[in-house]
Amino acid sequence: MNKQDIIKMLTVIESLYGGKSTSELKQYIQLQANIWLEILGGYDKELVMKAFYDVCKTEKYRITPAHIVEQIEKIENAFGKSDQELWAEFRRVLNKANDCVYKLKFKMIEENGKTQGENAQLELERLYKGLPLPLQRYCGNVSGLKDLSQLDDESLEFEKARFLKDIGKKKAEIKIQQECPQFAQLAENAGKLLKDS
Repeated sequence: MNKQDIIKMLTVIESLYGGKSTSELKQYIQLQANIWLEILGGYDKELVMKAFYDVCKTEKYRITPAHIVEQIEKIENAFGKSDQELWAEFRRVLNKANDCVYKLKFKMIEENGKTQGENAQLELERLYKGLPLPLQRYCGNVSGLKDLSQLDDESLEFEKARFLKDIGKKKAEIKIQQECPQFAQLAENAGKLLKDS
């Protein structure tokens, strides 16, 4: 999202709901655009525009950023994966990661000039980077993915309970970081200060 996108939205709102005289309209839109950009700027443009036009279809009174954010959340929830679906996806990746961990010790050179172990390490990194962000957060890093892939079936049942309890927190953390990057930066800086002291 950029300021021009916001100005277009505000112009649509004024044409739908009116209320401002022509002389004060331009100044009003410029002022509002700054505020709206602060609230909506972190979202994907297509998602915001879809939410905006959805709200325009149903809202009888002047649209606010809160209406749009609410609609964005509805859209994301409707198309997002459930915690159970995330766990099922995670289990599939853990099985692939387990195969890679097994191959890490092999020294045979493959067609690309790297050992099977080196290629397995690259595949582990690719698997980790291909995970949805909440799953990456849950693992922490590639080593976390390796460790989790080594759990037996019984341990994975206990891990599933922990996963289902914690994944909502991970999603919430990501959402806060996306919506308020300045807070995420403050938290990161505070973490660095704690490590240094």
